[in-house]
Amino acid sequence: MPDAAAREIELKLELSPSDAARILDHPLVHRHAVGPAQSRQLLSVYFDTRELGLAKAGIGLRLRHTGDEQVQTVKWGEGAAAGLFERGELEVAVSGQRPVLYAIPDEALRERIREALRGEPLEPIFETEMRRTHCLLRDGADEWSLDLDEGEIRAQDASLPFCELELELVRGDPARLYELALELCESFELRVGLRSKAERGYALRSGSGPVPRKAREVELPDGATLDTALRDIARACLGQIGVNLEPAFEGTDPEGVHQMRVGVRRMRSVFSVFRPVLPDDRTRALRDELRWLASELGEVRDLDVFVGELLGPLAGPRGDDVALKRLRVEAEELRDERRRSLRETLYSRRLTRLLLSLGHWIARSSWREQALSETSALLFQPARSFSDSLLERLHQRVGKLGRAAVTGPPPARHELRIALKKLRYACEFFGSLYEGRDARRYLRRLSRLQDVLGALNDVATAGRVLQELLGRVGPPDADSLARTVGFIEGFAAREDELSLRELATLWKRFARTHPFWEHD
Repeated sequence: MPDAAAREIELKLELSPSDAARILDHPLVHRHAVGPAQSRQLLSVYFDTRELGLAKAGIGLRLRHTGDEQVQTVKWGEGAAAGLFERGELEVAVSGQRPVLYAIPDEALRERIREALRGEPLEPIFETEMRRTHCLLRDGADEWSLDLDEGEIRAQDASLPFCELELELVRGDPARLYELALELCESFELRVGLRSKAERGYALRSGSGPVPRKAREVELPDGATLDTALRDIARACLGQIGVNLEPAFEGTDPEGVHQMRVGVRRMRSVFSVFRPVLPDDRTRALRDELRWLASELGEVRDLDVFVGELLGPLAGPRGDDVALKRLRVEAEELRDERRRSLRETLYSRRLTRLLLSLGHWIARSSWREQALSETSALLFQPARSFSDSLLERLHQRVGKLGRAAVTGPPPARHELRIALKKLRYACEFFGSLYEGRDARRYLRRLSRLQDVLGALNDVATAGRVLQELLGRVGPPDADSLARTVGFIEGFAAREDELSLRELATLWKRFARTHPFWEHD
């Protein structure tokens, strides 16, 4: 693929059209602007095969018309983390109304495109038309472009308006993009841009909404230092939070809230796993805000599980139970209330600041900003040395807690469940350093053990939800629901008993599993 000189690094922010007219008058823009802003009209046509071969290969191909000029652009790369897109980009001037593949100067990229096309012809898939206002900003050695884009995406008979701000790095430190965005966030209601125009165009063409996504695997480079590992792992966790924000906001698939919550948990685990090398005073505010976000997501997730996984299976055998129907209505109304509250959270300035602050913390490698000590020196040691001792310590803690939790009270099982999560996330964070080792069996058994403990926790959560629902209806309605509540509690107790039996079996199996990091 082309070298790093062809990479595009930009931060996308969404804003309302009413703010767009004022943003160029912001003191930050005046302070750093190099010359006046310039506006022009742009029409871009995106091409792909009928089966969308380029999109499936992670490649975007467009022709952009501006005045008498026409530029062909190819982009490739992964999605955004907190609005920051780092993608390969190649542009070349062409003529005509069709892409000119032989004009692409990089042979490896041309071959990758040919493989994605599989001999199928290219055709227009969608187009964007917008007015772009461009301004160059400079501060010492750092230089960025500010592009304010207002327009619409068109695909077949559908259209989608957009208004977004792009801060693209020309030269200097990518972390400064976040600093600019955080300053603008104090004056405007900005939201982190999570999808490119191309991604939105493809979604508009297919008529599909945002899709929940699980965490992507972290691939650490050979010989990675702990500093490198921390950056790559944190960026992957932030990416999972961001990519699930829109699905969580839509709320049509409970998996969106669940996966965003998992991303938050993984991000919180980063601060826990790497605590020995992180300055506490620099991370406390981020950890507090992540705890707030986890709580907001958790309230919706608890009700999703209660309605879908507890009341759902009861609907068939007790479909005529009037009290059960009433309870379900109350649960769904409570869930709708919590979802509305969550939507306000997900589009709040507070969340925007949190995502931008996390992005800045990662881009700046802020953990390096500490006095040199025996612990901070670990950042520049091999990550494998750190992970070996970390995984062993977490494994030993799980072993100690597990023996007591299998036959112990619910608090002991809760403590084990938390310890298992930390161990699992740590295994996933550093797993690529142990390529060729038998980690799959260890993770599979760890995951099954975690699942059964999660089921036990869901039963405990269901009890709290039931009491909250009884409090909502109040007497005398609560009395009429008591029998059905008792039936549900009995059903949950039976599930609890079955899970406890499975827990004992799974624990014995896991306890016999040899830790993969101890292999030679």
